[in-house]
Amino acid sequence: MNSKSMQLLDSSNGNVTTFLFGLAIFAPMVLFSSMTALIVSIIVITSRQFFIKENVQPFPTFVSYQGRVKEE
Repeated sequence: MNSKSMQLLDSSNGNVTTFLFGLAIFAPMVLFSSMTALIVSIIVITSRQFFIKENVQPFPTFVSYQGRVKEE
């Protein structure tokens, strides 16, 4: 192999190594932020149900809607 192809090969290996180190550093950060967002959303949903005691009723049926309209 000539020196030009060796330089290209060394540069290529350096880029792969840099990419792998970058991936090793930033992948856990991205995963942690995604897990944090998931945990926060679960906390918000459960707190709305338990602390605010949001009155969530099922959608009314058409028959009960007609009955309410007739009463009015």
